[in-house]
Amino acid sequence: MIQGQPKFTGLALGRLTVNRMAPTMEIEAKVAFVDVATGVTYGWTEAKGALWSKDTLEKLAELISSMEQDVAAIHLNGGTAEPIIQTAKPTTTGGGLGEHLGDASSI
Repeated sequence: MIQGQPKFTGLALGRLTVNRMAPTMEIEAKVAFVDVATGVTYGWTEAKGALWSKDTLEKLAELISSMEQDVAAIHLNGGTAEPIIQTAKPTTTGGGLGEHLGDASSI
């Protein structure tokens, strides 16, 4: 094994998976090792199991409730969430993919 000091200076959550259909709620996170100054990712780790703090579980419950309200606004009459505001997408007329990509250099 080779030892040394890590080049990463922080951690960033990349993926969060919550399974509420399991007998007990399963929470898994994929977290990147990142150099905060450069944004370079040096690797990933996974965190799962019963390591989540009470504070994290309470905030997750708030997030789940908020997401359910957002979905209710879309699928239920009288849903409680604010309506989703969609911005207009620009339309282009042209014959090829380049017109849609903007200033894309050729390969």
